[in-house]
Amino acid sequence: MSDSGTTGTSDPGTQPQSFNCQTVLKFIAATLTLLVAVTVTVTILFSVRLHYLRKNGDDATVYDHILAASLEEPLRTLEWVSGSLREYFAESCLLATGILTRSRSSSQKGSTLTQIQPSWAESKQFVKDFLFELKAKYPSQPQRTWFKLYAALTSTLTQEIPGRPSTLLFLSSSSTKDFSECFAREISFKMHTAFAKATDVKCSANTMEISPQSLESKDLDAIHSELNDYLKSGKVVIVRDLDQIIDEEHLFLFHAFCDHFEAPDKRATFIFLITIPPDAMEVASSLSEEGQETELVELILDAAWTTLSPVKRPAIISRIASNVIRIQPGDSCLGTQPLFLG
Repeated sequence: MSDSGTTGTSDPGTQPQSFNCQTVLKFIAATLTLLVAVTVTVTILFSVRLHYLRKNGDDATVYDHILAASLEEPLRTLEWVSGSLREYFAESCLLATGILTRSRSSSQKGSTLTQIQPSWAESKQFVKDFLFELKAKYPSQPQRTWFKLYAALTSTLTQEIPGRPSTLLFLSSSSTKDFSECFAREISFKMHTAFAKATDVKCSANTMEISPQSLESKDLDAIHSELNDYLKSGKVVIVRDLDQIIDEEHLFLFHAFCDHFEAPDKRATFIFLITIPPDAMEVASSLSEEGQETELVELILDAAWTTLSPVKRPAIISRIASNVIRIQPGDSCLGTQPLFLG
């Protein structure tokens, strides 16, 4: 009789638990459907905005970067909310059925996610804040410079491994060359601080700087090894006088480290520096409008890299000149000297 009594009290308790789990699963499905709808709506709105900007003659490349950077945070937030809901309701169901071990595992996974996710968001906010500071400090640099910097620099500050390293190319005249180098070092220092906020890995404050002279006395394996060793702790590499590096092996080394698929470190940022040569100043004057920076870089490198195969040349140029920033005169930078010279 006691057995039947036990059975009688067990069955009614089991049925509501099963029903509750089914209800929770339906709720999760409805919530995820809503999140998808919001994501699609946000994407459409940004696409319409981008189309409007293009239609009115604005430079599409810059706004493509802005669109990508703007969409990234909403989509990542939706992903986090969705994951948190799944973890919460899965834990409730598991507790109701008494599977405590899986419940603890799920709880720990959710806790780890909430600890990591805000740190990357904090590092992105840090980049945004320091770019605003630099914008006030260097008022001669145009608005599009700051748009490009934000899009490029924050592309490596994601919880998932980014698709490729970030590349920037600073184009200066002889009068702005010193500022260009100092500006690059200042950005490098700030980026290392941003990475320190997002990871437990102690990021080196050093910046690896490479010049044509430093490459002359080293073979390819040595340079490759130095870059790999540096990127284990440092994240920014500055390459000075890129147009004066004419050895094909050296150039293809940079091509490999900036690769979209097989780069050794996809969180790295490479800042290439070019000074407009005297014989190109006339062409530079005719290509001074916004949006013509890339065309000017292509002309300079095409003339400098004559030893490189015409077939290979465009591949390298397109890889390293995807974000060209033309340094404007009028600002001065007192500061950081190279801490590590490759």
